[in-house]
Amino acid sequence: MTRLHVSFTGITSASILTEPWITITMLDKKVSRTKLLISGFLISIGIILFLIARSRMIPEYDIENCVDCVHYTSRVNDMVHKWDHVDGNPQFFQYALMRSCRGQVLSSGACPKFRREFRKDPARYMKETQNPYDACVSIKACQ
Repeated sequence: MTRLHVSFTGITSASILTEPWITITMLDKKVSRTKLLISGFLISIGIILFLIARSRMIPEYDIENCVDCVHYTSRVNDMVHKWDHVDGNPQFFQYALMRSCRGQVLSSGACPKFRREFRKDPARYMKETQNPYDACVSIKACQ
């Protein structure tokens, strides 16, 4: 049986999953070079797979921005559906855009950006706000 001593930068006897820098010291000299090469190769493959997976993750800022946009667009949609006679009225759509800007969306500073994008083409976005996520994708707030 091969015995390994694993130590971490500045810490000993810690979990491998929580610390990225690992030093492995062989206590038995009977381990073949092939086993060391295979284990090094497998560790390298694991690191490469981790880096690839990490690069594909959506940044936290993008997720928050998307959620804020969907929430804001849902409020606009609720206001439009609350009043039956205003469907297709660009003035009411402008009013709904201004009135829905409150709370977390306002304090995060994202609201003016969303409002500016929706005001570029009110006729198009009045219809798209019926599905808030699609509207946010079209103004590039969501991926």
